Amino acid sequence: MSLGYLALLPFFCCVLITSWFKIRDLKPNFVLSTLSTHEGVLKQFLTFSERYSEAEQHFNMALQLDSSFHRAYNGIGTVYRETERYAEAEKAYQKNIDASAGMDKAPSLNEMGNLFYTMNQQEKAISYYREATLSDSTHFNAHSNLATALILAHQIEEAEQVLKKITRMQPEAPISWLLLGAMGLNGPDPEGAEANIVKGMGYEPESLDLFFLASALSYLNQMPRAIETLEAALKMGFDYYEQMQDDPYTEKLRAQPEWKVLMKKYFPDKVKD
Repeated sequence: MSLGYLALLPFFCCVLITSWFKIRDLKPNFVLSTLSTHEGVLKQFLTFSERYSEAEQHFNMALQLDSSFHRAYNGIGTVYRETERYAEAEKAYQKNIDASAGMDKAPSLNEMGNLFYTMNQQEKAISYYREATLSDSTHFNAHSNLATALILAHQIEEAEQVLKKITRMQPEAPISWLLLGAMGLNGPDPEGAEANIVKGMGYEPESLDLFFLASALSYLNQMPRAIETLEAALKMGFDYYEQMQDDPYTEKLRAQPEWKVLMKKYFPDKVKD
């Protein structure tokens, strides 16, 4: 999320809260789904700002106002996942999966995959990501997450196939070109791999894209380049310190002496000598 977007959070929250109270005072049944929608949107802002307790309250209120607003379970599941209440998160996501049909299942299947990825249960994560892509063949995040998990599970051939599909789905998405290039550096066509990385860089990747590239390069034993790319991500403002310490992709990176140097440079308040 950009800094400009974050700066607008208080304004949007005020607008949504004001609208919520205006609609609530009307109280007829036909406004209930509108109320639940306001609750769901407000929750998104609260979750992005990590105000998880408030987000959970608003999700539950949305369900009380409109029990058919089952997408709220995705939000509740995300709150539970981010607060490490994993068993509760799984139940919440499953409720939305059970209440959905067809393509509507894909978001919850993808979130269930994210849950197991967070828990470092890669095979389960892959299973749910695959199911999400089968449920909705256009779901970009599910395909991207599937490719990432496949790389981590050393299922390189399938990961490459998924990434190539993503480049057809969204040709200007930098992350698919970057990861596709990273995987090919150790293969028979390193020049082609370099071309893919250059192409991805041409689509102006964000700091998160560069972090994923650095992690993949590290995992594929391209260590000097991984360190260089990680620093580029940090210079761009990547500041998910806790994620970097826990992500299984960064395990090899964390063992490098340059890692601590970079952490001390960019997170001086969080790194002790």
